[in-house]
Amino acid sequence: MSSEIQRGEVWTLRDGCDVLIVSLSGLDEAYGAVLAIVLHPADRYPATTISVVITAPVNCTAIAGNIQQLAVASRFKGATRRGDVGPAVMPASTRPCAPSSTSETVRPGACRQAPGSRQL
Repeated sequence: MSSEIQRGEVWTLRDGCDVLIVSLSGLDEAYGAVLAIVLHPADRYPATTISVVITAPVNCTAIAGNIQQLAVASRFKGATRRGDVGPAVMPASTRPCAPSSTSETVRPGACRQAPGSRQL
């Protein structure tokens, strides 16, 4: 399973949580885990300097501070690969380091953690 998970892909886990893989290549094979950003429904949180709107393969918001370490064997069994994320699906105004119109604090996501996974 781990050789199928690549950086820049969006996966929907069995619990319905969407995640964006941000691991360096080989981390999953070496440690049995990947680093992922939990994705939130679009327009749920305000635009900030640490959030990026993604329009495909799912319409969502990624918040850089919401990184989790997910065990490949338990979290990705039965998961669905949704596709790759590239610059073309991130509007220029929401790419990282874009000016922010608000300083509102963003609440961390509520994606459930499976046994064996740790939040960083």
